[in-house]
Amino acid sequence: MDRTHNRKLAIVAPSAYLAGGVQTWLDYVVPGLAARGWSVTVLPVHGRSHYAPKYLELHPFDKVCLVPSNTGSREGRVRALMRALQSTQPDLVLSVNIVDVYEAVARLRKKGLAGLRVAMALHGFNGEFFQDMKTYNRVLDGVITTNRLGIAAAAAIGGVDESRIHYAPCGVEMSDLASFDLTGKTLTLLYAGRFDQREKHVLDLPKILEVLDKQRVPFRLRLAGAGPDEAELRSALSGFGERVEFLGQMDEQTLRTTFYEPGTILLITSPSESGPLVAWEAMSCGTVVVTSRYLGIGLEGSLRDEVNCLVFPVSDTDAAAAAIAKLQNMELLARLARAGHELVRRKYGREISINAWSHTLQKVLERSPQASVENPVRPMPAGRLDRWFGVALAETLRSALRLKYRHMEPGGEWPHSYSRADGQAFLERLHALDRA
Repeated sequence: MDRTHNRKLAIVAPSAYLAGGVQTWLDYVVPGLAARGWSVTVLPVHGRSHYAPKYLELHPFDKVCLVPSNTGSREGRVRALMRALQSTQPDLVLSVNIVDVYEAVARLRKKGLAGLRVAMALHGFNGEFFQDMKTYNRVLDGVITTNRLGIAAAAAIGGVDESRIHYAPCGVEMSDLASFDLTGKTLTLLYAGRFDQREKHVLDLPKILEVLDKQRVPFRLRLAGAGPDEAELRSALSGFGERVEFLGQMDEQTLRTTFYEPGTILLITSPSESGPLVAWEAMSCGTVVVTSRYLGIGLEGSLRDEVNCLVFPVSDTDAAAAAIAKLQNMELLARLARAGHELVRRKYGREISINAWSHTLQKVLERSPQASVENPVRPMPAGRLDRWFGVALAETLRSALRLKYRHMEPGGEWPHSYSRADGQAFLERLHALDRA
């Protein structure tokens, strides 16, 4: 008998912008876990920036419990989470980038829900998340990471005991890769994801095309996505005329049916990735990946230069162009396409991913819950009422009087973290771990 049968899971997630890979994961893992005997309730946080009803129109789930931020304060968020968890009565809570979950769980354990477990879903290498692991070490029952570098970093940087760290990759649907004729075709380059220079180095793309142009390598570039640097990217690519096509945002099914094709080439220019799911999506359709040697590629051990993809140093646009030029050799292009497809079939299929998440969540449940300490982060006064009456009473008054902070951005309304990390020192440690 499936030991996960009737286990109740609550997933607390943002309802503002979620990175494409994280949202794709959530869309398939919720019904996938339900099919394996889990009773899954999604708890989307709600507010002015995190407008849950609109989010749920795009991403409907069978079981939902909204978590409203009625006053906008930290105390209000914690209380709202406590009410939602008391209402849904899960055995295990999985937090996706919502830090107040850990305080809510700690308090509920003090109030009698001693068996409630909580785990962090780690989908990226943000230094603040690893500081949160330290802060809430006596609260967290598990950390589940989608990249093997996350395992090493959670132990070495986050201070989490190895028995509480688990690996569960993201996964994709597989396409049949029939034989295909690439003779005489122009290289078709693809970019899919967020148009963001800081996180994705998206402005490397026009520089790569400039090098290809000088070398008279024929190409076209198709881009699917959106993001804060779209206007600058469009301007930088405007000189390439009709060879560049912006297609807007696409859902996973549209990408699979109209974007990724056997023998096309996906460019990944990111400095850091925790998958990347976009690579597995592309490879599953026979698209060849040309990728930066991003942080996270090492310990994961899947993308191998000249074996199933081509790799270039981060921000080395000359090397990226040279890798693309190699793929004018159609024999090499076809070999890498088939090798990438086989990699995903073995390691990153959707069923493999769902089984891994089900198994690791069960392992978290089988541990004795942590003996939490309430308020591992000392609450700071958020306004005059807090200073006059204390945080707890002030929140009660604020709620009764319907007073509310007006946050101007999603991260203020529902923070991902309260921690601060030394960015450069943190990255150096991550790079050292990934090389090891």
